[in-house]
Amino acid sequence: MGSRIRTRLLKKMSLALIPLAALAVLSLYNQRSIYNATVRVNAVSRESALVSDLQQALDRAIMPSNDYIITGKGGYAVEFRKYSEEMERLLKEADSIHDGFEIAGETVAEEKRILKELKESWGSVRDISARIFSIQKPVGNRGAAELMEEMDYKWGSNAIALLDRWRGIDEREYAEAFRNAEAAWRNAWFITGGGVAATALLTMFLAYYYSGVFVTPIERLREHSLKIASGDFASKAGLRTNDELEDLSEAMDRMSSELSALYRDLERKVEERTRELNHAYSEMKDKEERYRTLFNGTNDAIFLHPVPGKDDLSFRFIDVNDAACRRLGYSRKELLGLSPLLIDAPGHEAAQKAAAKGIVEEGHAVFEMVHVAKDGREIPVEISTRVFELKGAPMALSIARDVTERKRSEDLLKERIEELEMFRKLTLKRELRLRELKDRIEALERDLKGKGLNGSA
Repeated sequence: MGSRIRTRLLKKMSLALIPLAALAVLSLYNQRSIYNATVRVNAVSRESALVSDLQQALDRAIMPSNDYIITGKGGYAVEFRKYSEEMERLLKEADSIHDGFEIAGETVAEEKRILKELKESWGSVRDISARIFSIQKPVGNRGAAELMEEMDYKWGSNAIALLDRWRGIDEREYAEAFRNAEAAWRNAWFITGGGVAATALLTMFLAYYYSGVFVTPIERLREHSLKIASGDFASKAGLRTNDELEDLSEAMDRMSSELSALYRDLERKVEERTRELNHAYSEMKDKEERYRTLFNGTNDAIFLHPVPGKDDLSFRFIDVNDAACRRLGYSRKELLGLSPLLIDAPGHEAAQKAAAKGIVEEGHAVFEMVHVAKDGREIPVEISTRVFELKGAPMALSIARDVTERKRSEDLLKERIEELEMFRKLTLKRELRLRELKDRIEALERDLKGKGLNGSA
């Protein structure tokens, strides 16, 4: 099916192409003017730069012969040849400076006459310089001085005057070309602005006129869509425009009927899903209550925290049970803001690192530690830590058992063992002493018996 609205709009909106076409023609013509003016400005700039180079080269070429007359040094002849070559190159370049000009007239003819006279003056300067350099002892030589005066005041001054006149012509040409370029650019802005304004005005007029043709049915469709969005699926648009808007109206009416059926089905599914979610939520709450009962019902302190790094224990606790809060004297909020480094007693850094290493490498660890309560009490504990996965992330659960009584029993048992060991050592010493006394008594008895036998004899 063809696009009837698009066809009508294209036919009418094509009227906006008329000012655009006129704008294109005028812009092309003006672009040619801008191009010619720009080319002229660039050409005059190059010519002005060449005139400046010629003047500098002429000044440098005259100086060596003057210096030669004053000093008599032969090195100035070499210097003159170098500057002379530069002057010849620039004059050769000046011969072709007007080849690219499309416009010829009195100005170009005048510049060509200046160039011709400049070549003649330069030829005289070059010849006189050669004659000066041919003099073996120029210092104080009257002929050399006369040649120098002729070169400077006749031919050199004339060449400089010619170049000054040429520069003046270039300045006038540059000013005129620049004015032409500025005018062309102003015309470009005027043409562009006028064309855009004309196109915008015509387009706005066409848009305003044809908006009335389409706005009314579109507004009815919008109102119909708002009724559908509010749940009034019984609403009908009923447009009769014999174009795509009528097709859209019929499609929206069909969509309204389908949405009504889908809405009823969706309500049924939502009710079923709500019942399922309520049941799942109830089960989740029961599990959470059982977890909290188990979590807080034990006498051991339980800490839920991230898996520690081998050298990093600065993490914060994620969850703690009531026993941990009671034992350490902190509120739950205070304890969740702490880390193991803040509840472990100083001097146990080695045990901390060893435990962290075991947790990271093996996933579990059992170790002894001393916790410091909020009031400064030290509580010896035995900690059992195991790594598990919680919501896809590794987590650690640490259970800290208070071993104060066990430590006290161990200390008491140690004292009893030490006492028994001391008693054993004392008993052993006493037995050794008794054996020593017995040996001495037996020795005395033998001695007495031996003496009794001797007396009777």
